[in-house]
Amino acid sequence: MKTKKLLVTCLLLVMIICTGTCTVEALEYQESETTFIDEGGNYSLYYILNHFNHFVRTDVDAGHTIGAVAVGGKANYDRGNGKQEYKQTTSSYMKGTITKIVSDGYFKNLYVGEINKTNTFYHQNEAHTFISKNDCYLDFDQAFDSIKKEANSFIGAGDYKITLDDLDHVSNTNTTFEGEHWSLARINECEKSKVILTVDAQYSYEFEDGVLNSIDRVITNYTANKETMDDISHQEVMLISNDRGSIKIPYVRTLINGNEKVIENTSEWGDGTSFVYMLPNATEVTTNISQQHIGHIVAPNAYLHEMNGNVNGCFVVNKLQILTNVNGGASESHMFPYHGQRIKNDTSKPEDDTHRKRDPKENDKLNKESTSNDSQENNDLKTKSTIQENTSTNNEIILNKEELKTNTSHTLNTPIDSSNNEVVVENKKQTNVKQKDSVKTGDDTHLFMYVLLELLAFVGIVSLRKKA
Repeated sequence: MKTKKLLVTCLLLVMIICTGTCTVEALEYQESETTFIDEGGNYSLYYILNHFNHFVRTDVDAGHTIGAVAVGGKANYDRGNGKQEYKQTTSSYMKGTITKIVSDGYFKNLYVGEINKTNTFYHQNEAHTFISKNDCYLDFDQAFDSIKKEANSFIGAGDYKITLDDLDHVSNTNTTFEGEHWSLARINECEKSKVILTVDAQYSYEFEDGVLNSIDRVITNYTANKETMDDISHQEVMLISNDRGSIKIPYVRTLINGNEKVIENTSEWGDGTSFVYMLPNATEVTTNISQQHIGHIVAPNAYLHEMNGNVNGCFVVNKLQILTNVNGGASESHMFPYHGQRIKNDTSKPEDDTHRKRDPKENDKLNKESTSNDSQENNDLKTKSTIQENTSTNNEIILNKEELKTNTSHTLNTPIDSSNNEVVVENKKQTNVKQKDSVKTGDDTHLFMYVLLELLAFVGIVSLRKKA
């Protein structure tokens, strides 16, 4: 009996020691001082609509989203982010509390706000996830000030203006009013009176206040060579409204050469689309019908919700809620970047390698400096260098001179693009990531194990005392 008691006591002592030395392990992320600008970004609408599915000032509640996202408030991506076959063209940033992001392993990089140091969220991409030190990655105030100014510059700049007087011409059923490159018609459909706007592609259309809300459907006529069916993604349509309240955007139908066959791309990503709603002062944007939405929405002051269908385009809004549609399913955000010419910023236009030629000596010099810097980094030396970066998806080449801050406790993880032997910056140890110490976030599983050990030790001690 004494031997048994002694054995139990020894086991309890071992358990107590293990419990005392057990640390609550946590998910470990590196801190980074890298900014959106460091990675080649800028706050122009051209850049944003080419790289982000969602660019949102405050909260997001969304379904599956293919492209990169920038979220200034709380983020809940209930059905996941990205897809293995699609390569995102820029890093993502979630500044506020992350509720859920599910499959996040497809982010190029994910920067999260400091509030997430103590926040546990499901993740798959620890190696490419960074805590943005002092939330420095992206300045949403500066970004949206710039976006609002640019969006308002389109007011009064439309090619054609559609007024309330024009709408009065179709106040009766089965009437049509013709404008230049556009027409209005009123029809009866499903026992309801509906206004149909038909427009030619390659033009912008501005609406007097109240007109856009009165239009139920927009039919866009694209032109293409019948034999080759030329790409129509560059043929731009912009719908501009200065309405300051709530706007219900119409159903969009696209035709080619007047063909009655509806052209709707059901892919999750594609070469692009240049259909844009420019709504700089709207405070709320919804749609009144379940549809596959086509087009980008630029409404920096608006709460966008009730899309009621999948989306082919990008959103630049104040708040976003497109998690569910009227049938209870989740709306998906598909990545079709902007390919038009009206929204233009020379500094943000993606530059193709084939259009930028360097002196071969310059390339040799850059390659030598890159090799030299790798050697110095392994020896814990600090140096200054010029690194040639290739972002690989938008082929934009950026030359940065950064002071390398070496931390031998972290592993070098810089993949090489074998097609051109240039360094692709996608990871922990990129030269323009000004990294600090790693930080740890909470891990409920390890905490549970710790509490369980403590509980078992306590029960054992009580049991021994009773027997004594």
